[in-house]
This record gives sequence, C-alpha cells and structure tokens, in this order.
Amino acid sequence: PHPRHLGRLAELLGELRTSLVGQVGRALSAQTTALFRELTDGRFDSLEVDGDSFELRVGSAGHPLDRHSGSETDLANLSLRVAIGEQVNLLSGGAVGLLVLDEVLGALDGEHRDRLLGALTRLGARFRQVLVVTHAAEVKEQLPHAIEGEPLGGGRSRAASATDRIRLAEVG
Repeated sequence: PHPRHLGRLAELLGELRTSLVGQVGRALSAQTTALFRELTDGRFDSLEVDGDSFELRVGSAGHPLDRHSGSETDLANLSLRVAIGEQVNLLSGGAVGLLVLDEVLGALDGEHRDRLLGALTRLGARFRQVLVVTHAAEVKEQLPHAIEGEPLGGGRSRAASATDRIRLAEVG
C-alpha cells in the first residue's frame, strides 16, 4: 500500500471512531453506569467511560478502576461489555441480538455471582440470545439452559444439554 493511502485510511478510521463515539458515548456511559449501580447495590453512583480510551472511572470522584477490588473491577468491565453489546444491537436495528460472555463469573463471590446471574436473566429481554461460557458447575445449575462440552479424546468432543441431558452434537 502506498503511504498516502495508509494516511487517508487512518484519517477515515479516525473520523469513523469520532462519529461512533459521538453517537453512542453518552448512552454507553449511562448504560454502563446503570448496570454497575445495579450489580453493586448502588454503592457507586456512576461508572464513566472515557470516549477516547474507553478507560473506566468509578464514582463522582472519577477514581481509576485499579483502586477497587477484583470483583468490583470484574463487574465494571462486565457492565461495559454488556453496554457495548446493547449499543451494537441498537445500531444494527436489533439484527445482532446476541451477547456472548466468556468466563465473566469465575472470580466473583457467591453474592456477586447471584446478583450478576439475576442481571443476566433480565438481559434476556434485551437480547435474543445470551451465551455465557463458564466452567463453574454452580453457575451452570442456575442457568435455564446449559450446554456442556465433554472431551471424548482424539480431538473429539460431545455437546449435550446439561439441564435436559439431551445429546446435541458431536464434533471432531
């Protein structure tokens, strides 16, 4: 690629980023704050998302996230991920409708995990599908539908419904 083309591409991507942040920035902060407030029982009044760096700052004092506990940091990051998923869904006109969360519950204690599972249940109304990847057995038992992967050896696995014990697929 010619350097002039790379410069123009960088300029266009910068304009796209500025436009997207302008469209969703305030809504992203508001949604992130609302979920974080809910997940922390209102202990924090806000969770601000920096429009340039996407750095999270907690509370009206704007403390950096690293001043908080591991579970609070996990809940803040999860709140941002969910809010981004909601914005993608809204910008697509509802065409996306899928939220995938990978190992978001592992570091949380029982109380925070239960609160988060309750919030995820309510998110089902906002997304057509919420997929939670977890290795925690106590989490799988609380989900309405769980698919469990079982290694068979030789690079093969079987997927079965953990809640209904129905074999769904075998892949290799």
